[in-house]
Parts: sequence; structure tokens; C-alpha cells
Amino acid sequence: MERAAKTAHMKEVKQQVKDAAQKQAQNMDAYVMLSFDTWETKAAFCRRLGYDPYDKFLKGEVFDGQVERVE
Repeated sequence: MERAAKTAHMKEVKQQVKDAAQKQAQNMDAYVMLSFDTWETKAAFCRRLGYDPYDKFLKGEVFDGQVERVE
């Protein structure tokens, strides 16, 4: 019985490790990149939305709260 318990425990640990790795991989893909042809167009975009044009990253949840869906 002890061997079966150890085997079950190891299977559970392996599943937990697998689940954690999948979650980490998903979180690594939690970004979107915008690109502009010139710094000036990037700066105009940032200023229009109230961001510092020198920032390289914007928090997606904050940005999401500023835009409406356009169809």
C-alpha cells in the first residue's frame, strides 16, 4: 500500500508541476505589441491617450479601460 501511495503522490506532484508550467507559459504570452513608423506617430498616440511618449510599456488593463470597442 505504501508503494501505491508514493506512486499516487508522485503522479500528483508531476501534474502540479505540469499545471504550473502551463500557467507560466500562458502568462508569458500576456502581451501585445504596437509598432509605429516613426517616433513622432508613437508620441502623438501616447499624448492622445495621456501616456508619456518616452514610456516603453503601458499596462494593458489601464489601456483597456480607456478604449471602446470599434466595429
